[in-house]
Amino acid sequence: MDTVGRNAPRASAWAKVTGAAEFPSDVVRPGMAHAVLVRSTIARGQVVRFDASTALAVPGVLAVFGPQDGPWPAYPPRVRRAIAEDVRFAGEEIGAVVAETERAAREALALLRVEYEQAPACMTLHQAQRDGAPDLTGKGNLPLGIEVLQHGDLQQAEASADVIVEASYSTPAQHHNPLEPHGCVAEWTGDELTLWDGNQGGHLIREWLARALSIDVARVRVHSRHVGGGFGSKIHLKPHHVIAAELARRIGRPVRLFMGRREEFIASHQRAATQRRIRIGASRDGRLRFIDEQVMGQAGPCAFLASVSAGAANGLRLHRVDAVRAEIRRVATNTQAPIPFRGPTTAEDVFCLEQAVDELAQAMGMDPLVLRLRNLAEIDVFQQLPYAGKALEQCYAQGAEAFGWRHRAAGSERAGDLARGIGLGAAAYDATLYEPSRAEVGRLANGRFEVRIGITDIGCGADTVFAQIAAEELGVPLHLVDTHFGDTATTPRSIDASNHSRTSAVVGPSVRAAARALKQRLVQAPAGEVITCGADREQAPAGVFPCMFAAHFVEVEVNVRSGRVRVVRAVCAHDAGRILNPLLARGQVEGGFLQGMGMALQEERLLDPRTGQMLNATMWAYRTPGVLEAPEHIHFVDAGVPDGANSLGVKGIGEPPLIASGAAIANAVHNAIGVRVRDYPITPAKVLRALGERGA
Repeated sequence: MDTVGRNAPRASAWAKVTGAAEFPSDVVRPGMAHAVLVRSTIARGQVVRFDASTALAVPGVLAVFGPQDGPWPAYPPRVRRAIAEDVRFAGEEIGAVVAETERAAREALALLRVEYEQAPACMTLHQAQRDGAPDLTGKGNLPLGIEVLQHGDLQQAEASADVIVEASYSTPAQHHNPLEPHGCVAEWTGDELTLWDGNQGGHLIREWLARALSIDVARVRVHSRHVGGGFGSKIHLKPHHVIAAELARRIGRPVRLFMGRREEFIASHQRAATQRRIRIGASRDGRLRFIDEQVMGQAGPCAFLASVSAGAANGLRLHRVDAVRAEIRRVATNTQAPIPFRGPTTAEDVFCLEQAVDELAQAMGMDPLVLRLRNLAEIDVFQQLPYAGKALEQCYAQGAEAFGWRHRAAGSERAGDLARGIGLGAAAYDATLYEPSRAEVGRLANGRFEVRIGITDIGCGADTVFAQIAAEELGVPLHLVDTHFGDTATTPRSIDASNHSRTSAVVGPSVRAAARALKQRLVQAPAGEVITCGADREQAPAGVFPCMFAAHFVEVEVNVRSGRVRVVRAVCAHDAGRILNPLLARGQVEGGFLQGMGMALQEERLLDPRTGQMLNATMWAYRTPGVLEAPEHIHFVDAGVPDGANSLGVKGIGEPPLIASGAAIANAVHNAIGVRVRDYPITPAKVLRALGERGA
């Protein structure tokens, strides 16, 4: 390979660092008006009065719309109109103000008078499940019922276990907090709608928006070239998309609607808060016998997207176990609906389960790495299929070597107030075996080549990777290949949206197939002739299960006087199949690790338990890792081999770096101080409390 597998800077790098790249929030259209949303100030109830008389008197205000000014299009379908009287969480959309400037719109927003008829609300998992709790969905507070995952005879396996540990863990709601807030610009030309939007997949937004507006999908065009961060929050259609489109239609002018930073914490939704109780047992020879979990996740006010509030499948794929069982409850609450966040449900799942594995190893007096190596899964526990490719053992071996892993007793390394510890955590993340995808590759009149793909650049460098694939197949230098993306009108439907670490594995094979078709045409084509070839990706092989794997090794330093935890270094070994661009892969690993570190040590949504209002909805109050918190070294180890699930041999590497990080950090903290914090994030106050309870 001359191009694939080599370092190449991302194609958009120069445009981004010079400010030439146009993001949706940069778009200005002739005659554009500005809109802001009216959001509820209560957690549950009905709007009974919406007085806009004073707000309408503000100079520059064009219109104020409330729930009474309907009917508004429904989103999500059949659940709630985009603007409605009923309120299900603090911050839900109940109106909109449109003005000549955003400043005028926000001035008018402050003058609105809204009155409510409040109803009892449930802000926490505990409140929603207690006796006499209000029914939030009309069908109880378990909108999806109780899901049970199981394999093997749990009772028999438990009887064969010599050592059993049991513990409870909790993970917080974690916000995506992208640098560019959610928002869009909507413009109608006759009966056709154009949307400039920050999303993770223009074709999916186009299809869902057409459905919400009850118009033909051919009349909707979505521009989404560059996006200032998404992490899963910008996959789906949101109420602001529907509202902006409807406002533009009503006033007959383009409308810009972007969130302010405080409301961004509402608009982006969040990773759900979870609680789980885990029982795990092994025989004295170190064979895992059973894993039994009780899992709860905060599902928001309805069944829509409740499935991403809790899960357990991927954690149970990590180890060979005689019997597994997970009972999962997604609990309705008067909070925003959860939405996918880099490793949805799996990050929380693995975060907790991989600590339980360490607790079992400690109870048995074993090196936790040895316990994991002794229980490597050979097939998927639920599908009972062999993996299309699995290099987890290589991740353990190569990661441990690069880290210099030598297990030591908890609390055994301390100098003054500083205690040091090491820990590891693994990750499994199921991949997409097959999904339709189409790409086009063409030779232009100037002799250059262009890849046309229906994707959005969400910061991963996908445009660069697909150019590399085409250049490799065509046998031309990379600098002769451009990528065209981010416009639903001029690109094929390559993917619905970039998520689940599958963009390269889904779109890459169709790019390669299109490039191969073009190469065959070029053999007999006259020089200079413009030729474009399109192709679909190949069918995936039957009888295998695709999955990504990783193993992270971490060293931390804990100040036992202040409780502060500092991650000193990390080695992140990944099985992502064939790495198409090591430079970009390393960036994904570093960024994912830092997000996982934020989840483990800093990030936590604080809600007022009475009103449901978020108390730390600012960049300074909602703590995320910065430069000062970054480890001295994050070392990426490519331990993978080409995968058998597609023609490129690739898997994903976007989400596993976050998934594997949290447990490795938490295990290292325990190794440093000898006590475990099971309620996350691991803040200084919690460290000091744990040390105090132990009498340290």
